[in-house]
Amino acid sequence: GFGAAGFLAAGFLAAGFFWWSHSISPVDAQDSSVHLVTIPLGTSSQEIATTLVQEGLIRDSFAFSLVLKKLGIGDKLQAGSFALSKSMDTETIAKTLTQSSMDIAVTIPEGK
Repeated sequence: GFGAAGFLAAGFLAAGFFWWSHSISPVDAQDSSVHLVTIPLGTSSQEIATTLVQEGLIRDSFAFSLVLKKLGIGDKLQAGSFALSKSMDTETIAKTLTQSSMDIAVTIPEGK
């Protein structure tokens, strides 16, 4: 049989899976209201994770860091303003932060 050690290991695996599933799930799947989050230039991924937790957009900053590693996008996060919601899961938020932000450059041609 498994014995106590095997049973304990299975318990830890189950607990770890539950933590992971819960940590990366949407904070509130019913709340799709937009939260505008601004990421200043030079902000570290840890600081971004902390901001997202404080804004109530992700559940866990460590899980956010793991998602960045899993997706290989830790160095691709962009500065700028992003429209995020509590109905987005952690992976969706991470991917959104790698895309060009809502800051739009407008070029006005010189008058003649």
